Amino acid sequence: MATLRALRPVPDPLGSYFRPGRRDGKFMLQMMVEGKFKGSGLVVDPCLRARQSDLVQEGLRQKIEVVLDPRSVELSTPGGFSRSGVSDLAWASRDLHKPSDWTGAAGLTAVNHLVDAVQNEGYSAVLAPTHVLDGPDSPWWSVDLIAVRQLRDALDARGLGKVLIYHPLVTRAPALLRNPSWRLRIIEDLGSAPIDALWLRVHPFGTATSGPLALRRYLELCRELHGLKVPLVAERSGAVGVALLAFGAVGGIESGVTIGERVDLDPYLRPPDPNSNGFSPPPPRVPPRARRLPGPQTGRGAVRSPRDEGSSWLPGHRVLPAGLARCVPGASASLHNRPNPRGCSPVPDAGSVAARSVHGEFPPPGQRRSPPCSRA
Repeated sequence: MATLRALRPVPDPLGSYFRPGRRDGKFMLQMMVEGKFKGSGLVVDPCLRARQSDLVQEGLRQKIEVVLDPRSVELSTPGGFSRSGVSDLAWASRDLHKPSDWTGAAGLTAVNHLVDAVQNEGYSAVLAPTHVLDGPDSPWWSVDLIAVRQLRDALDARGLGKVLIYHPLVTRAPALLRNPSWRLRIIEDLGSAPIDALWLRVHPFGTATSGPLALRRYLELCRELHGLKVPLVAERSGAVGVALLAFGAVGGIESGVTIGERVDLDPYLRPPDPNSNGFSPPPPRVPPRARRLPGPQTGRGAVRSPRDEGSSWLPGHRVLPAGLARCVPGASASLHNRPNPRGCSPVPDAGSVAARSVHGEFPPPGQRRSPPCSRA
């Protein structure tokens, strides 16, 4: 008689979310069509809906999780609100979002617009409209908790109960990692919130900003947040996110394709420059430095600036080294007197070289001496 042996339950697979940018849609779509996409989900930008519509539909067809980012952080920060397409979202207002825009009747209107986007595009999950928390007394904390409950109720009322809600925790690292009482309050408040996962967007953390101390504190934070009994996802963690998965600190990671390997809130919190045109400023003009111009006029090894008064150096003129000038008498003066607008060494024609050889300016081939050139 055969005996049954109990096996360990298979753990849930680790999550890997990609956030395609403006120019990444075609590349990721090609990977999906060819069967090379290995991620578990996509985080899409509603401002790029027209450019990424084929990517979203293909992801949904292949049962890949497609998560909508409402861009609530950009809508409430001066640097984020000025970004392309953010102010045109259906749940945006004319100015920066304030806590009053997500409470009361205004909050219900914004939530309904968000649910309309989820229903029309068929997204399988949505990020809760959370905002940057600067400390335990931030007015956004209570507003975010109200908004996530309203979002869950609105989704259920539309028959979208299968749509998951992920709650992003957006804050600065010192305010969160060095305040145990605030972390305890977060766990208590989120324990009753209708969320399916907690996404950590902690500034600054990522590939280039995760030293030993920051990594240890991040692991301690994750260990405490596991008390919520919901999966944890490290946003924009970059290469260090693989280490977080290996440590068992998080159950998933999220990052961009070409950018987005670290959390940086400074561009969002910094007001935009009114005089900026969106391009990087030109490099400063550096004055010409002193150049070493060897030759019969300056002496071997002399240093002279092109702008020195009385200098015989002119743009487009070439100076031969002293050794070469000894090998070819008169060549240095000839090149000095011939302006060259492109700054390239002029090549003498064959006729002039032959004429000089006939008239005795150049020695015969058997009598030419090359050591001075090699020593120059």
